[in-house]
Amino acid sequence: MSKKVEEVEVSREDQDCINTFGKLNIRFHELEAQIKNYNTELDNLESSMDEVLILDDVLYKIADSFLAVDAELAEQLIEQKTEKLKKEKEEKKEEINKIEEEMNKLKKTLYKKFGNQINLEN
Repeated sequence: MSKKVEEVEVSREDQDCINTFGKLNIRFHELEAQIKNYNTELDNLESSMDEVLILDDVLYKIADSFLAVDAELAEQLIEQKTEKLKKEKEEKKEEINKIEEEMNKLKKTLYKKFGNQINLEN
């Protein structure tokens, strides 16, 4: 026994919603990757801070160059970088939350009209 699937006409507004969802989904995954990179960099900075605590002089990397600094300055630079990354990470998380809210609204609207004829899951 085969089920007959009733086709639903896709309006211009529906297509715009689908396109918006797709763009938001791409941005969502970009932000997730960025947050993962922030976590890795924050872990590396934490490890660096541990190393700085046992050294007197440190080579601090700035862009493609290394600068010899004392441990105290290295600590300050690492702390500044850590705070900056934490702030940026939080901003990305806030953006993800806003995107998720918008995506959920679009999902609700599109699933209401198209039911199982559309797949909006990752």
